[in-house]
Amino acid sequence: MLEQLSGLMEAAPPLPVVVLACLGVYLSGVSLYRLYLSPLSRFPGPKLAALTGWYEFYYDIIKDGQFYLKVQKLHEKYGPIIRINPWELHASDPVLFSQIYSSGVKHRIEKYAWSQQGLRLIDNSHILTESHELHKLRRKPLATFFCSRNTDNMEPIIWQISRRIRSRLQKLNRSGSVVKMEDLFTVVSADLVTAFSFDDAVDLTETDELQLPGSIYSALQTVARVSAWLNHFSWVTGLINAIPPTLLLRLAPTVATNNRLYLLVKKQFDSSRAARISTSKTTVTISDDELTDELLSPDTKLIAHLLNSNLPPHERTPERVCAELLTIFMATIFNIPRVMMVTTYHILANPDIKEKLRSELVDLLGPDMDSKQETPVWIKLNKAEYLKACVKEGLRLFFGALRGSARRNLDAPIVYKDWVILPGTPVGMSAWMLNTDPEVYPDPLAFRPERWLPGNHKPEMDRNFASLGRGSRTCLGIHLVYVFMRHLLVAMFGPGDRPELTLYETEESDVATTVSGLSGLAKRGARGLRVVVEWMSAC
Repeated sequence: MLEQLSGLMEAAPPLPVVVLACLGVYLSGVSLYRLYLSPLSRFPGPKLAALTGWYEFYYDIIKDGQFYLKVQKLHEKYGPIIRINPWELHASDPVLFSQIYSSGVKHRIEKYAWSQQGLRLIDNSHILTESHELHKLRRKPLATFFCSRNTDNMEPIIWQISRRIRSRLQKLNRSGSVVKMEDLFTVVSADLVTAFSFDDAVDLTETDELQLPGSIYSALQTVARVSAWLNHFSWVTGLINAIPPTLLLRLAPTVATNNRLYLLVKKQFDSSRAARISTSKTTVTISDDELTDELLSPDTKLIAHLLNSNLPPHERTPERVCAELLTIFMATIFNIPRVMMVTTYHILANPDIKEKLRSELVDLLGPDMDSKQETPVWIKLNKAEYLKACVKEGLRLFFGALRGSARRNLDAPIVYKDWVILPGTPVGMSAWMLNTDPEVYPDPLAFRPERWLPGNHKPEMDRNFASLGRGSRTCLGIHLVYVFMRHLLVAMFGPGDRPELTLYETEESDVATTVSGLSGLAKRGARGLRVVVEWMSAC
């Protein structure tokens, strides 16, 4: 008997052969399912993309964030709905935009988990919440705080902070040095976000050294690039989060920026909570309408608003609230400088546009906007159509997230012509393709504010505009972005004693959004927006 068993064991194939055989059977089964049996198998697209996620990895990583351009070419070859990986579809027809990224009133709309793996370094915030119901719960108090009425209520504070950039440029003019505008836009954005978030606001714009905030911006760019890797290798995120912050700071200083910013936010959180917890007795009541316009006091800080909201206690823990504050902080100090560099560059590179903008501001504000005026400057800016057009065009060419994150409608199919996309299927659209549709925006890569002026503006332009998202997960601070950008442009180009900015060794490719990451990025090695400053007197 033993001899027989021994013979059988000797006759059995070696273990490596068995493992390889099992692996072959598994891969064959997976390939068969993905190519022929999957519900997505009937949608067109390259077979390699349907077979493996390595197809997308190649364009995301090896080609450095160029998958969005490949997707555009695939649409030209295969049609308006294509399969871009084994699990996800992509659409190009703008009529589907509002259907895919719907408000979530009639149906449950969830964010596709894979498309946000790169954000897992900041967990527990509303932006990372996949569940429709939990996201709606977490977003409500934030939507109340950032609604248009409350942003308008904060406009005097926004104007005061925006004006700091003018005084800072006056000081830099005396130094005769080249100014990196990304540093300046970063510090003024940090001033704004701390002003509406915490009791102890900062005034980084007036500090003598801009390098620290600038280094934070550079680090956030690195994090945005690394996020593409983390989407494909999500397990790395858990490894990074497990490393003690002090060790991570030594091993990877740029990646450790999240931890540094978290500690900064946590310190402000502890300070604000200690000051308010014993005195705050009110609770914010939020209606079922997510975009409620409940008017808050201009002095209300975001941290107090969240702590006093009617969120359940487990949603108001220090970790949860700090995650929300950190997300908003990072989004502000990264995206505002990006869009302001794009917008400012195009204004400076086009003398006719700069002159039209200045002429409009002189007509509205007079020769010196610093002189006493019966109507506050920010109220007058509501009539500045060309200024608003410059902001809108800058946002269009900023693009936001080039690839876009997919959504899953859990309750209803998406019907498009002869196609039926089953409930729960991840479907995404590209902000790049929507914002550069030549049928909607002629000469789409040109900066033309005139296209947004009354008389030229067409409904299709708003339908396609995707830089700030759409639906139930659109940018929370959409109104704040518009207001802040208008104020910053007026601070730089408005009448009175003002800076005269001239581009210094800066090309469009130094600021243009061409790389897909956590958000849109400029090419590697881009020098950013650099200017020289000459101070001009109104006299």
